[in-house]
Amino acid sequence: EHSRLLQTAHEDVMSKFFQFVRGGCTHPKDSIDKLITAAKDLGSKLRQKRNGGVVNWAISLFEPTEKDLLTSIVAHITAIWSLMASDGSSNTDEHLRKPHAVQVVAILCGLGWTSGGFLNGSFVQVGTGEGKSVVLAVLAAVCGLLGVKPYVVCYSSYLSRRDEKDFKELLTALGADPFYGTFNECCEDVLMGKSLREEAEALLLTRSCSKRKAFSNASKRCLLIDEVDVFLDESFYGQQYLPSLKLDAKGLKGLTDQLWEGRGTMDKLTWEKVKKSEEYKKAVAVFAGFKSLFEEAVRSMIADLKYYKSGPKWTVDEEQLKDGTIRIGYVDQDAVDYTKVYEYGTLWALYEEYRKDDYPGDKEMREQKLAEALYLQFKLGQYSYTHLAMEEFKLIVGVSGT
Repeated sequence: EHSRLLQTAHEDVMSKFFQFVRGGCTHPKDSIDKLITAAKDLGSKLRQKRNGGVVNWAISLFEPTEKDLLTSIVAHITAIWSLMASDGSSNTDEHLRKPHAVQVVAILCGLGWTSGGFLNGSFVQVGTGEGKSVVLAVLAAVCGLLGVKPYVVCYSSYLSRRDEKDFKELLTALGADPFYGTFNECCEDVLMGKSLREEAEALLLTRSCSKRKAFSNASKRCLLIDEVDVFLDESFYGQQYLPSLKLDAKGLKGLTDQLWEGRGTMDKLTWEKVKKSEEYKKAVAVFAGFKSLFEEAVRSMIADLKYYKSGPKWTVDEEQLKDGTIRIGYVDQDAVDYTKVYEYGTLWALYEEYRKDDYPGDKEMREQKLAEALYLQFKLGQYSYTHLAMEEFKLIVGVSGT
């Protein structure tokens, strides 16, 4: 029964697709504009049928008229995608790109064609090289037309940036405003944003904080996971997202120099001795507004100084090093992340790199650059990746090649 439903829907999509592209081969720009307008009208009609109650779609069956609207929407989106690559030099569809049968069926499955509800936790397997990116882009476009913000999330920053660039024209034209990024970037966008860090910093430094805006409605977001099998491995499943606030802290230089120089006698470098030192007293005076937090930060610095070499392996940005600036990076999936900080292990990695004999600058530059790189770090919470997906997104689809 499922096969029959999908076959009928696939034939309906492709019939409409060819109808649209054949009429637009010679003047693609005019045809694209008309198709975009028509697609938006179809999305509006479907929203009106459900009175805008998108969240309820995940638990309700499609009516025949809704299915007809959805196949028309998919056909419009794929036709726009096809014509956007056309230069108008041919009056036939022979040389136009077309969605493969696997892609159309995957899109329909993702929409919940046979599972009873719109984007209702579907998992779709699409073989490597069979076009997962197109499937996700079309699903994102459908979401946009129905008033839902799509989050297209992948383990790879490179793949996310690539797909965002490849489908930007299509999705922007349809008003989808998608988010493309990694799992961590998704957490950042949904839970944190720049505003929360700014407010946390203001609270620490000025004791003032504006009223936090409530998170947006989870029913108005859809999570589209690329390579969902990676999300379910030990790197993410059961793990936590740990956001933090990083404050510039030039005023630490005297204290951190003292700690660094004492690293050879860690058994003597105790908290009791450090807090009595003149350098600690100078530093704590600079950060007197949050003395107790500063005390905990220094305790962490002492602990991390002992073990930083046995922590995650780091690399140095060679391009930045040419002008004397050292950026520490850590491998994250298939890329190097130069924004990641492992508490104060990263600070001591900076010290080690700046104090190497082959540093490409004089002593004055070295100490100035090092002072500018110093920081204090404060945790802002912890969130389960799995809990985030379940609580912050009512609509979820996973796509994978394995």
